[in-house]
Amino acid sequence: MGTTGSGGALAFFAFVDEHRAAWRGLLASGSAPLTAEMAGIRRRQARLVAGLLIEPGPSGTASAADALTTAAQTADALANAINGAFEALAGWWQDNESMSAHDLTELMVNLVGPGLDSFAGLTAGPKGAHR
Repeated sequence: MGTTGSGGALAFFAFVDEHRAAWRGLLASGSAPLTAEMAGIRRRQARLVAGLLIEPGPSGTASAADALTTAAQTADALANAINGAFEALAGWWQDNESMSAHDLTELMVNLVGPGLDSFAGLTAGPKGAHR
């Protein structure tokens, strides 16, 4: 999870921190229109994250198209898992305010980063991830 990922994580947790009451209200809402709107937002977030995870590859062959479809499905699955983890941790944070947005960012980067590096074919060393 590179600089973009940690920057995005910090932005998310900072937003939740600044809008704690609204976030708590969203988590508590069972209203059907709000639930439908939140589902739409989650789908858009997942597409955004999935797009960040997919690397362009060779094109022009059936196998390349199959590989791209598989990569897109994998990226979509990972994006939904990552977004779910962030939402769950933000929900937990509502009752456990002793940690800062920076603390939660570090936690998520350490949790999610190695898995994303693995999917990208990177290995972690003392100077960061590399192929």
